[in-house]
Amino acid sequence: MNPIREGLKLRLEHTFRALKYKNYRYYFIGQGGSLVGTWMQRLAMWWLVYRLTGSEVMLGIVGFTSQIMTFLLSPLAGAYADRHDPYKIFLLTQVIATLQALTLFSLVLFKVIAVWQIVVLSLILGFVNSFEMPARNSMVFYLVNDREDLPNAIALNSTLVNAARIIGPAIAGFLIALIGEGYCFLVNAISYLIVIFALLAMTLDIRREFKKTKKIIHDIRDGLRYTFTHRTIRSVILNLAAVSLVGMSYMVIMPVYVHKVINSPSPKTLGFLMTATGVGAMMAGFFLANKKRTEGFGRIVGIAPLFTGLSLIALSASRNVFVSLPLMFILGAANMLIIAGSNTILQYSVADEKRGRVMSIYTMAFIGMAPFGSLLYGYAAKMLSIKYAMACFGFICMLISFLYMNGNRHIGEASHEKE
Repeated sequence: MNPIREGLKLRLEHTFRALKYKNYRYYFIGQGGSLVGTWMQRLAMWWLVYRLTGSEVMLGIVGFTSQIMTFLLSPLAGAYADRHDPYKIFLLTQVIATLQALTLFSLVLFKVIAVWQIVVLSLILGFVNSFEMPARNSMVFYLVNDREDLPNAIALNSTLVNAARIIGPAIAGFLIALIGEGYCFLVNAISYLIVIFALLAMTLDIRREFKKTKKIIHDIRDGLRYTFTHRTIRSVILNLAAVSLVGMSYMVIMPVYVHKVINSPSPKTLGFLMTATGVGAMMAGFFLANKKRTEGFGRIVGIAPLFTGLSLIALSASRNVFVSLPLMFILGAANMLIIAGSNTILQYSVADEKRGRVMSIYTMAFIGMAPFGSLLYGYAAKMLSIKYAMACFGFICMLISFLYMNGNRHIGEASHEKE
């Protein structure tokens, strides 16, 4: 056999080794379809809000309302996931999210859509996501039989998210230009059906006792205490929360960036820029998926905010889409390294009976800080201009990287110790 072909085959088998598990394959396929629709809806919603209002502040407010429930409810959702089967929670949330997307589509189709309706539906989806994400992150742990393949499963999942970020915005940009925002919501509703069918095809046996002896408020308090007294978990969570606040919320004002900085009125330009972010994130995901060990993950999540900050500063100075595209690529890669690297460290460090609660705080740090970031970006863009706002937040990201690396030299690899 050709040695080059054999080597390539072995490399591909290593990169996608988590797919050898049937349940993970179903999950991977289902999530792939659903996430494309999610990114289509996200971009279409931002474009719709800006078309209806022309307001940077309103974009920030809609971004806030779509994710504030995740911040408020994640501790409760995590405790709930530790008390109940995360598979069943995940399945139910997909059904509700399907109905939310169909409602958005109907309102746009009959031309009765208003911003207040988008805000209300965003709050509903945020409520659903606050329970969906801790359940999903807990469930992934049980989709692979060999724990050594867990980092690969997490990295592939993150790569899938960002592959969808490539495909979804690109399709949405062209679809909006051709027939409007509404059909992006319809595609998203259909995509949720894919993940529902995939979940129903699984034969998942979560061998864990779901304890309900204490009041749920005690479980929440116990999860918070465990998270913030465990040195590694605390450091990773705080770093992720800080970067999510100032380094990942830029996406909500990208329609303004396209209009006022790049000076392009076309949704296709926004789609291209978001696609570049997704390509960078996907490449970073493959990099993590190919790592045989978890060594160095702590350094990765510390250095990545530095590149996030540098990219934001450079984007603030760019006036050309061809200059902005590679910068968005770097920004997407850096954010991916923080998100997936943090997830891997936490999955290896947490005790099984507290997994749902810790992953809910991870969700709060990753997604829950985004609404505040959306407001920050929206008001900063209004008061300072979008260029100065991006540059300012870029410098803060660089400071976060310095503080994390200076204070967390002990995190050389994902800890296997469950304190």
